[in-house]
Amino acid sequence: MLQRWYPLKSGRSTSHCAGVRTPDLTIALSKGSLDVCLLSDQTKSGQRYRKFKNDKGAHSDLNSWLLKTAKCKAEDILITLESTGIYHESIAFCLHMAGFLVHISNPGKAKKFSQSLGLVHKTDKSDSYMLHREAALICGHQIV
Repeated sequence: MLQRWYPLKSGRSTSHCAGVRTPDLTIALSKGSLDVCLLSDQTKSGQRYRKFKNDKGAHSDLNSWLLKTAKCKAEDILITLESTGIYHESIAFCLHMAGFLVHISNPGKAKKFSQSLGLVHKTDKSDSYMLHREAALICGHQIV
C-alpha cells in the first residue's frame, strides 16, 4: 500500500552512484505535465530539467530517463513531489513500485517553507529547488 511518507534509511549510501552524493529529483505536477528537476549537486551544471506528459506511458519514460541520467539504483534516489489532488497519485505509485524513495509534500507546508526561504517568484524551477530543500530538511538529508 502506498503511504504518504517513505522515511529514508539512515546513512543513505552513495556507493551505487557515479558522483559524490546521491541525486534527488523533484517533480512539479499538473494535470497534463510533469516538470522534473534532477539535482545531482547545487551548481547550475548539476541540475537537469525535463518535461514529461502526466500519463502512464510517460511514467515509464521518466523512470528510464532518471536511471540513465542519474547512473544510480532506484533506491538511492529521493523523489519529492507535492500532493496535487489526484494528479500525483499515479506517478507516485509508479515510482514507488519501481523502488524509488518517494516523499509527498503537503502544499500548504511547502508554501510556508518557500516563504521562509524568501522565494517570491513562483516558477516550476524555483518550486523544484524549494521542494528539494524541504525534503532534505525533513528527511535529514545533507544539502551540499
